[in-house]
Amino acid sequence: MHLPRHNFTGPGTQLLWGKTRLNPDLSYKDWSKPINRVDEASYNHDTCYLKNKDTKIRNEVCDKNMIEELDAIKNPTIRERIERGIVKPTIKAKKMFGMRSLEAKDSIIYCVKCKSHTKTKDIKETVTKNNRPILKGICVQCGSKKNRFLGQIINRKVTPLKKKGS
Repeated sequence: MHLPRHNFTGPGTQLLWGKTRLNPDLSYKDWSKPINRVDEASYNHDTCYLKNKDTKIRNEVCDKNMIEELDAIKNPTIRERIERGIVKPTIKAKKMFGMRSLEAKDSIIYCVKCKSHTKTKDIKETVTKNNRPILKGICVQCGSKKNRFLGQIINRKVTPLKKKGS
């Protein structure tokens, strides 16, 4: 999904899979050139994502660079102003809410073996077999594995108890 006529501006741009938009050296192909400076900033943002696999770096570096690049556009056309007005708040919202990195408060998880909240290393955000989001990691003090569920089961059916004699 892209902004109209754009090749890179929008979520889910297929850069290296399917009908690839990039050459192996991460330069764009002739048929997928950015159409304006907003699309060019999106291209730079997408290649930054390809080069950096760490979510924290992506959020702090790539998103920040894109916002700075959009702010640095001199004499934007009306179309670029409108597109910039769509893209900037979206990236800022994604930075704040959507694709967050694991923060320091997430690294303190209760350890059953230590019987206290301890720091955790090698934290990974994953899902269980029944699709519940979970944090997995290793206790820094004792080395045991730790888990913490991130959400609640939403579709749980609760049947009320029936009173005797009713």
